[in-house]
Amino acid sequence: MSIFTRYQQAFFSFLLLLTAAIWGSSFLVLKDTLELLPLIFILAARFTIAGLALAYYLWVARPQWNKALGVGGLVTGSLLFLAYATQGYGLYYTTVSKNALFCALYVIFVPFLAYWVRRERLAPAVYWAAVISFVGVAVISDPRGLNALNKGDLWSIFGAFCDASHIIAVAHFSTKVETMPLSALQFMVAALWGWLGVYAWGAFPPEISGAAWGGLAWISIMATLVAVCIMNLAIRYVSSARTVILLSTESLFACFCGIIFRDDPFSWQFASGVVLILGAVLLSQLGVSTKGPAAPLEDSTSAPACK
Repeated sequence: MSIFTRYQQAFFSFLLLLTAAIWGSSFLVLKDTLELLPLIFILAARFTIAGLALAYYLWVARPQWNKALGVGGLVTGSLLFLAYATQGYGLYYTTVSKNALFCALYVIFVPFLAYWVRRERLAPAVYWAAVISFVGVAVISDPRGLNALNKGDLWSIFGAFCDASHIIAVAHFSTKVETMPLSALQFMVAALWGWLGVYAWGAFPPEISGAAWGGLAWISIMATLVAVCIMNLAIRYVSSARTVILLSTESLFACFCGIIFRDDPFSWQFASGVVLILGAVLLSQLGVSTKGPAAPLEDSTSAPACK
């Protein structure tokens, strides 16, 4: 490996770490913004901005419109909206740290869903990862164990399952249609669900403060557009294993932000749970598809659409 290649990998590895930091901070920003704006309005605005930014790939580039693109956009967009709606709803009732850690469990769910949908063989590491993550959730919850999981914790875990379902759907349809038109369409479908919710629940805010605009800008532009563009560029030069490790620090950044800026409770018990869950996330990657066309799924498990 040449010196240039080593510096190139180091540079793009730093960019992936920066992406994880942006995503981690977005949990804190979303928590603050939820105190100013309804969740459904935040989601509608976020996905609208993302969809408009990628509109070129639908109307200017003129992709081949077919049933696969239409169905793929509808399915992935609906699952994307459901994932972020459930995770955001969970954030209402739990801390930034716990929400981020429980949402990271999507990496554990992906191999099991891939086995169920695509019959991809699971390595023993995946089962061990599931057990370790279960223990980590119990440790973080409370000395009383899983009985202490509150409503926000449960919604966060369900959001991780929805996130994993979205990743499997993207991996499936990405083999049938072009990636960028599918990405643009799924953002637009998610935005449509958001605006339907805003209309149905009358959730359009009478006014939007400067702080709320700032939160929307960070979530929509930095965490959705800028971070994803950086990630898509960087993963071309960094191995999948290193990508997973770097992006999994998203939860650590979220925990640090929650503890420092929102006084989330910290204890050695909580730290032990963090280590267990993140360790399970990394361990699960050893069991990602050992046969078949695994490349699209591997990319998806290590590179979520946005946070």
